[in-house]
Amino acid sequence: MKNQKFVYDEKTSSLYAPDGSFVKRLFCPKAKKWNQLTVAQGEERWRGCQECKEKVYELDGVSVQAAMALLVSATSFL
Repeated sequence: MKNQKFVYDEKTSSLYAPDGSFVKRLFCPKAKKWNQLTVAQGEERWRGCQECKEKVYELDGVSVQAAMALLVSATSFL
């Protein structure tokens, strides 16, 4: 698959894999943007939310396999 990007549907809070299959529902009551999150020193894969204290992972540029592994272990994504 050439353009392997996950798709987030804001209306349903659903995350879809690049092949279109449903992955999971995600919910952020604060709806923060990537640039509104706290940068962790020495960490480029995630940023912290000061409101809910969760790590938010950036999935762009991550392989589908690596992203799926993160989705299993983490709770918040951008």
